[in-house]
Amino acid sequence: MLEERSADLSQTLAEEEEKAKHLSKLKTKHEATIADLEERLLRDQQQRQEMDRSKRKLETEVSDLKEQLNEHRLQVEELQLQLGKREEELTQSLMKIDEEGAGKAQSQKALRELESQLAEVRF
Repeated sequence: MLEERSADLSQTLAEEEEKAKHLSKLKTKHEATIADLEERLLRDQQQRQEMDRSKRKLETEVSDLKEQLNEHRLQVEELQLQLGKREEELTQSLMKIDEEGAGKAQSQKALRELESQLAEVRF
């Protein structure tokens, strides 16, 4: 009976040692998984921080570009106004040149007529 009890206890002890060994392996495996997950989490957090920095940088660049675009639009509008004024000035100058040309032509015609009349009077 003592031997039987001893054999039972030995078998129970062996089973418990096997369970402990198995649980130890599971614990090691879970600890490795936890360490890996913690490492991934840290990398993800670092990537997220980097993405946030990049996002803020891009937002600043977009804002600056929008501001530059608005400035360029204002410059274009101003240049278009200046161009319109110059075109109007050019049109007026061309009209004045045409009027002066017509006046010159009339003056030359009148001069020729007077020269013709003068030539007739001299003869």
